[in-house]
Amino acid sequence: INETMTRSINTALTVALAGVGLTRMTAIHNHLKLVTEKYNAKADIIFSMRHIARERALSTYAMFIMDDPFDREEELRRFTSMAAEFIQLRDRLMEIGLEQREQLALDKVLEQVRVYQPLHLALVERITGERLSGVKEEILRHDLLRQRTMLGLLDEMVELERVESEKATAQATREYNSAYLVMVLLTAIIIASGFLIAVYVIYRTRLVEQALAREKERAEITLHSVGDAVIA
Repeated sequence: INETMTRSINTALTVALAGVGLTRMTAIHNHLKLVTEKYNAKADIIFSMRHIARERALSTYAMFIMDDPFDREEELRRFTSMAAEFIQLRDRLMEIGLEQREQLALDKVLEQVRVYQPLHLALVERITGERLSGVKEEILRHDLLRQRTMLGLLDEMVELERVESEKATAQATREYNSAYLVMVLLTAIIIASGFLIAVYVIYRTRLVEQALAREKERAEITLHSVGDAVIA
């Protein structure tokens, strides 16, 4: 082992450590980015579903207070189109992929939709058919309460996405810190190993130099002895 070899070993170890560490940290960063984007996308979809549920309730009341049948017909088309948009958002949410808790929360929302939708459509049919007796009371006493329940369930889903996103971020942060700590420890080990190897090389070099010095001294003594013998 010599000084050049020592440097080569330390350089190789350092490069390998840097490569492994950077690869690991990059993978953690990319995973965190994907997870964050996934939860943000799901939260955006749920917000959109909530907005549609709220707008459909407002649309129902708007149709009730409209006097112009053409305006009411236009509002009815808007009301109907929002139902199709809600279904599309639901399908997009399921395509992204839901964990068990998320699926259970969505099931509650969809169950509420199945109960609420026929009642809501019957109310709209009474409005568009101008059978308005008791409609205002139905809206105020029942329809708005059902709507509040629906919005509450969607709010719970949004909160669930926020909590899951924070958990994923915390987990990724722990993994990143762990990888960083491992890199620091390995760097310290490599530095210590390099130092020990250097000390060993210096020690071995000194031993060799001392041995050569002794051999040289013995050789000189031998030469002097031979020279004295020849002269004598």
